[in-house]
Amino acid sequence: MIFDNRSGARNGVLALADAGHRRIGFVGSNSRLYTDIERLSGYHDAVEARGLDTDPRLVREDAQTLESAAATTLALLDQADPPTALFAANNRAAFGAYDALRRSGRPVALVGFDDFPLADTLGITVVAHSPKEMGRRAADLALRRIDDLDGPLEHVLLPTRLVLRESHRSH
Repeated sequence: MIFDNRSGARNGVLALADAGHRRIGFVGSNSRLYTDIERLSGYHDAVEARGLDTDPRLVREDAQTLESAAATTLALLDQADPPTALFAANNRAAFGAYDALRRSGRPVALVGFDDFPLADTLGITVVAHSPKEMGRRAADLALRRIDDLDGPLEHVLLPTRLVLRESHRSH
């Protein structure tokens, strides 16, 4: 059971493109993690769908902590042709990017994957999912599995939803 990481990321990046951004950076945490791979694929899907800049320097996958996400964000902003928007692949990356953007004072839009405490207060647009729904579905699967141990394995893809707040537009 997983969340629809690819479509969620695609929708987040499309929101940035629809707000007028052409150079959108990606702040990921680990290129070996399945969720990051899927979210990066969703980023590329959206970039391709909207004909956006495919500059590989816009993609960073080294933001495993708040501090490294902030440093990665600042490195992206220090480029000769910096992004006007960022997609952060998880809540740590989003909060680290938000902190770096706030400190830099640069008008860069932001969308994060995973909602987190204070995202609403800070106005950060996120791709959200329901942990409660995941728990409910997992319990249901477990109970069905107990009843039929030899039954087929099920692949469950849980939906995500885009929660639009102010940050997907330029600050």
